[in-house]
Amino acid sequence: MTMNSIDTIERFRTIKPEIVISPNAALAELSKSVLNGFYEFKKDDAGYQVHETICILDDMRNKTRWQEYSEFDRIVHDCAVSHYNAGNHVFSLEILCKTVSGDRETISPEYKKAVLNSLFKLMRTIIEIRGEYKGKEIHYFGNLLHVEILATASINGFPVNEAISIIREPILYTYSQSRNHIISYPVKLLAVGGNTSTRTTSLNSFMLRRIEQIKNRRKISKYIKYDSIYQTTQAVTKIEKQRVRNNLHKFLNNLVKQQYISEYQIIPKDRCRYHSVKILSSTEKVIP
Repeated sequence: MTMNSIDTIERFRTIKPEIVISPNAALAELSKSVLNGFYEFKKDDAGYQVHETICILDDMRNKTRWQEYSEFDRIVHDCAVSHYNAGNHVFSLEILCKTVSGDRETISPEYKKAVLNSLFKLMRTIIEIRGEYKGKEIHYFGNLLHVEILATASINGFPVNEAISIIREPILYTYSQSRNHIISYPVKLLAVGGNTSTRTTSLNSFMLRRIEQIKNRRKISKYIKYDSIYQTTQAVTKIEKQRVRNNLHKFLNNLVKQQYISEYQIIPKDRCRYHSVKILSSTEKVIP
């Protein structure tokens, strides 16, 4: 696709979605931990059978071991899905970066590079889903994101470095819709709290998805362990963990002010360590 043809595409818009659409089928959560090579998953539940096969392909179309599928990769995927859901199938890398960051005005070159690296990873990730649901056979196969990245393009006469075209409906989006397992939350909440960094974005997206799960599913635990938060944000040292905790508490305080959550409670492990944070509903009270 040439630059001139891109300029004439009516779908090439600079609009940004206001809502993040996050596929929330069980295998979408499993994919986060297993997309690190070849994996097969089987599940039988209430007449529902699914066989999930995941493999990573390199440029030569050979199976290879890829670096861990991170929370940042997940939010890049979800924001691309959000553009698609809004009817914006062709967009610039700049616009995608703004969506991932929560519509922040200033995006660093390092942040843009991280988003682009995640896109390449998602393009190379092949997923196959086979199974049966209520007597009907299901079969999905394809890239996590089936996109073209066009290195030279322009929008309304202004040059941009990369243009992204989603060629096919994202596979987890299609599958999760069929199971009615879609989570959504305002894009602007991704910018609450700390500065623009991949770690802050990963923290916010992870917490927002968990909070939405807690709000919408009665049986799910309202406790979010700090160990899972550290793992998600790749915080290893004491200083990194302290920064994550500070950003987390700032983030949750802002959500309370915006009335997105009622309250939260920090659960200690002992005098020097933290165990978890509990998201409280409007009917619950903080225990002193």
